[in-house]
Amino acid sequence: MSFRFCVALGAAALLALAGTAVAQQPIVIKFSHVVALDTPKGKGAEYFKKLAEERTKGRVKVEVYPNSQLYKDGEEMEALQLGSVQMLAPSVAKFGPLGAREFEVFDLPYIFDSFAELHKVTEGPVGKQLFQKLESKGITGLAYWDNGFKDFSANKALKAPADVKGLKMRIQSSNVLEAEIRALGGIPQKMAFSEVYQGLQTGVVDGTENPPSNFYTQKMHEVQKYLTMTDHGVIEYAVIVNKKFWDGLPADVRSALESAMKDATKYANDIAKKENDDALEGVKKSGKTQIITLTADEKGSLEKSAGRRFIASRKAASARTSSSRCTKKPASSPRLHGCGMIATPLPAPAPAVAFSCSDALAAARSGRSGMLKFLDHLEEWLIAFLIAAATIIVFIAVVHRYAAGLPIPVLQDWLLAINLSWAQELCIYMFIWMAKFGAAYGVRTGIHVGVDVLINRLPDSLRRKYVLFGLLSGALFTIIVGSLGANYVWAIGHTDQVSADLELPLWIVYLCIPLGSYLMCFRFLQVAWSFYKTGELPHHDHGHVEGIEDVDADQPHSLRH
Repeated sequence: MSFRFCVALGAAALLALAGTAVAQQPIVIKFSHVVALDTPKGKGAEYFKKLAEERTKGRVKVEVYPNSQLYKDGEEMEALQLGSVQMLAPSVAKFGPLGAREFEVFDLPYIFDSFAELHKVTEGPVGKQLFQKLESKGITGLAYWDNGFKDFSANKALKAPADVKGLKMRIQSSNVLEAEIRALGGIPQKMAFSEVYQGLQTGVVDGTENPPSNFYTQKMHEVQKYLTMTDHGVIEYAVIVNKKFWDGLPADVRSALESAMKDATKYANDIAKKENDDALEGVKKSGKTQIITLTADEKGSLEKSAGRRFIASRKAASARTSSSRCTKKPASSPRLHGCGMIATPLPAPAPAVAFSCSDALAAARSGRSGMLKFLDHLEEWLIAFLIAAATIIVFIAVVHRYAAGLPIPVLQDWLLAINLSWAQELCIYMFIWMAKFGAAYGVRTGIHVGVDVLINRLPDSLRRKYVLFGLLSGALFTIIVGSLGANYVWAIGHTDQVSADLELPLWIVYLCIPLGSYLMCFRFLQVAWSFYKTGELPHHDHGHVEGIEDVDADQPHSLRH
């Protein structure tokens, strides 16, 4: 046997082994969620991991990342769509800001009496058709997992709607939940779930809504003196995957994973009630939080405020989706009894008063005039255009500079003949315009740097005065800057001054100062007026883009998280 033959044979064997090793590499599914391991969702995720790896015989490896180890709840949806993580189990409230507003029906107050009623939606045609709304977002829905019914917590006893008035209540990013808290007289504060404990501890928020399992496992009982058993809403999760990833799996692997998910779903839903009962018992044993059980009259009063008043006070808002209908129980009970959003209504009492579910969803949408919406869109598109244009120009200039240094005949001469010296000047001017209008956008949406720890710890009446003083001071400052800038632009406009490279009239360059400052002044006044009326400041939510939701054709917390 020749030496060359031996070498060739050895090489072939190594390639075969390498190919086998590559072929045996398992498919990795990163399963991220934001709650603790010892919650219904946490245990359900671990059980799915076990079943998936067993039934695919090692061809799939599931890596579970609990407690926001990979992404916060405001970040994970984007990570899923980008393929950075393959599987999530977010609250269904997260799908509203994503553009699937039909999911916000789950946030309606007192809509479900029991898990049995809830399952008639999630396990029926309604649940399947809701998942279809996610397909266009690059998401495939696999299953609904129960958490539990939400209860209110705070550092004061909440027995009546008047007790909620003026309290800063943490909610999920949901327009319906926001309107619901306002209907009770509270101040809704959207906040990432992983930040709630610290927010309660430092007084950034006064209370929250959660099922007992979340309340206990996140140790909120250490920083909340009272937990009121209101059962005012549900926290429902949806197990979702990246659609491209899911569709690209081998058929037999996908089938095995579907089987594992079906059994994991049954397991998670079966233990949900027991886990919440055990958690409630843990809260009682800690002795740190007093459990308040409402009387029938107290609960009825809360239901009325959270239900009927919520709908009545918001029904004037324009309805967006006329395809979904809900039914309400007779006047003797304010509880909303199920939703036949698409085809199959839940069992409900015979006489019912119909109202549009979209009326309730529209309740949370702002009623700004067309002119304000136009101004918002113009502001956003101007900023987006400037960012995109500046990025492209910088990229072209850098590539040009690099390529022009390459000793390539003809190409080098051609590139050197192109003069891009104006690019730097133009980008500087664009960034100045971006900064001015971006500052106004930041005031409107709450994207700014602020030191408000001490302000938030003040009594509400005193805090309100300081916040209004700060906003009005900002308006005064920007109107002064805008007026000085307008005078300067007027003066320089009557000269022949131009920029160095582009030879632009300088009044065009400096026009951003009065325009941006006056817009910023208007935004300060707009926020001040809104704060005066509602007591709420704008809060930026990364899962929501202001303005875009009004264009989307489709488009955490309720009383319980």
